[in-house]
Amino acid sequence: MTSINYSQANVNPQVILAPYQFANASVVTASGSSGLVNDGVTNLTAEALLCYCQAQLNSLDAEISDFMDRQKAALREKELLRDIESHMTQNDFSNPSWDRLAAAFDAAIQELAAKDPALAAQLQGQKDQIWAKYYDKPQPTAEGWKIDVDSLRALLDNVKDNAELEMIKVQSLMSARQTAVQLTTGMMAKFDQTIQSIVKNI
Repeated sequence: MTSINYSQANVNPQVILAPYQFANASVVTASGSSGLVNDGVTNLTAEALLCYCQAQLNSLDAEISDFMDRQKAALREKELLRDIESHMTQNDFSNPSWDRLAAAFDAAIQELAAKDPALAAQLQGQKDQIWAKYYDKPQPTAEGWKIDVDSLRALLDNVKDNAELEMIKVQSLMSARQTAVQLTTGMMAKFDQTIQSIVKNI
């Protein structure tokens, strides 16, 4: 199996691959035995390098895909919460459309029950509180109604904040992926240069 000698290529694999950790990579030491890069090897086969980097990219792609799915879920959560908010703010607080507001709450709670049970429970609690305070009771005060609207907006802000934090993680993962590709490309270029140098000396 062809291998790259890092002493000839003037490349330190421990420096280049840090902080990455090899798992089941096929490598060849200076003495000819196989081992891991962080065990002090000086040679790494091209096949092992590509297999390792492919495994790293697959792992990063899976994480990125997972976070992107969460971003889509967060967008849907914001849509549901804004629908409730619009029903609470578009009408006169003293005469809200209870049927439409109940439908907005119930639709959100039902959809989020499986996707985000914690948020669904918070919405159910807020709905129960609003109905207990206002439904079939004397008209709510502007101040009291504003408190309930603000409570809903707090849930919306929390969803937004979490989505923003996860987007930062996505950007970090995409940067790590780009770095892994660049490292692999650079090391394969060194590999090619070493092979050409050896061929010329034969």
